[in-house]
Amino acid sequence: AQEKVLRDEIARQGKKVFKVYKDAGVSGYTMERPGLQAMLNDAKEGLFGSVGVWMISRLSRKLANLLIIFDEFKRENIQLFSFTEKFDLNTPVGKFTAQMFGSIAQMQREALIENVLNGSKKKAKAGKVVGGKLFGYDSVPDTDDPKGTKKLVIVPREAKAVRKVFDLYLQGYGFKSIAQMLNADGYRGSKGSPFSIISIKRILDSKVYAGMVKYCGEYYQGIHEPIVSIETWEKAQAMLATKTHCKRIVDYRYLLSGLVK
Repeated sequence: AQEKVLRDEIARQGKKVFKVYKDAGVSGYTMERPGLQAMLNDAKEGLFGSVGVWMISRLSRKLANLLIIFDEFKRENIQLFSFTEKFDLNTPVGKFTAQMFGSIAQMQREALIENVLNGSKKKAKAGKVVGGKLFGYDSVPDTDDPKGTKKLVIVPREAKAVRKVFDLYLQGYGFKSIAQMLNADGYRGSKGSPFSIISIKRILDSKVYAGMVKYCGEYYQGIHEPIVSIETWEKAQAMLATKTHCKRIVDYRYLLSGLVK
């Protein structure tokens, strides 16, 4: 929708569109965006004479980066216009106005991050896991919460695999052996991939399976049903602390290591 409006505005100005530069799904806080870098490179080549944006925050949500872009445009004699904001970079007042819009964009970004973090901490304190899909559980709408948040419910077959991981580890089996046994029994991870040493360790480390939730290094009592008891989880942690799990280091290189299995 923004592109269509800008194309119509370009046509109204009697100009032609050289190229549309996009950075979908990339943070506007960074300069390391393919679309932005391509635009700056083309600007140095003199391939266009003006740049149109829906609003100034589309260029950058960091004021320092915005000033760099402004200077580059000025150096290459490129005009900049914002469809929703009116300013002229060629005048001191216009440049000041553009910088104010940039400051507002940065402030909005920082405020959004703070709100998200506060909301996540509040969610964790309420006993709900912050994050995505976790093997052993499914995330479903919480019918008891009017805000429509989600809660974890046990997936029986996956939970059986989690319990097996803890049982086998407490019996003395290593990560690799446990992974091989689970794979041999037909179990697969949440994304359908075979179990590995890393995925086994990740399960043993997660206190979520003992009914807790973690946020920013702190644990809170969860509202979800635990898959293993807190005693079982603590026994596993004690064993993890006493065992040394390390990689064998050699002084020569296998060229296909990690590529061929």
